[in-house]
Amino acid sequence: GALTMETICKVVPEEAIRDLSRAFYTRVYADEGHPEFLRLFTRVASLEKAITNQARWLIESFGGTKGYSVEHGDLLDHEGRFIKRHMALGAMKEEWGVRWMFHMTLATDRDVDWTGKHGVSEDVVMRMKEVLDEFWAYGLANMYAT
Repeated sequence: GALTMETICKVVPEEAIRDLSRAFYTRVYADEGHPEFLRLFTRVASLEKAITNQARWLIESFGGTKGYSVEHGDLLDHEGRFIKRHMALGAMKEEWGVRWMFHMTLATDRDVDWTGKHGVSEDVVMRMKEVLDEFWAYGLANMYAT
């Protein structure tokens, strides 16, 4: 069947998603050229905690193990309370959303060894990246629509 957000973990190992979160946050926490953006993350969680939280959230969003909701309650819908909470804190400026996308795209495209280490076929990797690009773009568009 077609690959969707909710079926990624049927064909992509959860360990690969953990690698994605590690690659993303390693990039973010090293982004000293954008101190306000960096502070969004460092003031809330350590690098390891940020990686763990995002990995659990992504894995559950992608149809995998329900680790995030076990710790944090119901999985937050992508345009719901999660985004409203971040916007209410004044935590996200549009330029920071673009910076977030920059790091996530590089982590997805360059840092995770999807095919070698994780054994995911090139076709699945290409389709997964399309699904993720749609997901990230949708989330950002909804974040700034309010």
